Amino acid sequence: YADLTLPVVRIDTAGGAPIVDKENYLDASLSIDPNGSGDAAYSGATRIRGRGNSTWSAAKKPYRMKLSSAAALLGMPPERDWVLLANAFDPSHLRNQVAFDLSRRTGLAWTPEFRYVEVVLNGSYDGIYMLGSQIEVGPTRVDITEMSDDDVAGEELTGGYLMEFDFRLNLAADPGFVSSDGVQVEVKDPDP
Repeated sequence: YADLTLPVVRIDTAGGAPIVDKENYLDASLSIDPNGSGDAAYSGATRIRGRGNSTWSAAKKPYRMKLSSAAALLGMPPERDWVLLANAFDPSHLRNQVAFDLSRRTGLAWTPEFRYVEVVLNGSYDGIYMLGSQIEVGPTRVDITEMSDDDVAGEELTGGYLMEFDFRLNLAADPGFVSSDGVQVEVKDPDP
């Protein structure tokens, strides 16, 4: 196991400010040391905030980052929006990876890409995370036709939706519905 090294992600918020919520981004610097993985190093400005629902309540926090410009982190397609999954409720760090692998093997149209990394936040080691794609509409993400403000009737309403199964629908800021089978669905895109 001596050759199992992970890339190291270092994040330093402006003034060492703690990341305390999921709404407000903090300015930060981001550097990625590939640590022998063969991927390119990265260094640049970012903004960071918390993310997640139940996972935000865990001691090990998940994060969302918005780079100042699109970049191909650790060989993944270039984008500005990235996430760090903490896997706080999964000590094996395998559940998400297995789900993503099953998604790819069953031929789903898009599956988020992730790489295991070690995270150092404001000089403190936070542990193993999964750095990866923010689920959003885009040519290298969920490649669907985005609806415009003028798409209000007829055929224009039949496509271009990004939805999420969310048992917290009553707390969600986005609109949604409950299916006839009781499944709660949140509409993430288009923005109403």
